[in-house]
Amino acid sequence: MNKKTKIIFLFLFFSIINLHAQVGIVTNNPNKDAVLDLSNENQKGLLLPNVKLLGTNDPTPLTSHVKGMHVYNTTPKTELETQK
Repeated sequence: MNKKTKIIFLFLFFSIINLHAQVGIVTNNPNKDAVLDLSNENQKGLLLPNVKLLGTNDPTPLTSHVKGMHVYNTTPKTELETQK
């Protein structure tokens, strides 16, 4: 394969990849404004990651607070250090 053919192949490959920005699970038409679109035909739920946080103002064991991140905190309310 010569250099020109490789360049054309790479251009076409990366062009095709960029056409599908949205991902859908159990749907062929994901919402254009969503990165991930989960359909629910079988009335099932989404299981979020379970995390045992140390406090309401401490992201540990995560490395930092991330705006918009959702986790299921498994620490009982009585064990949480509350924000002061």
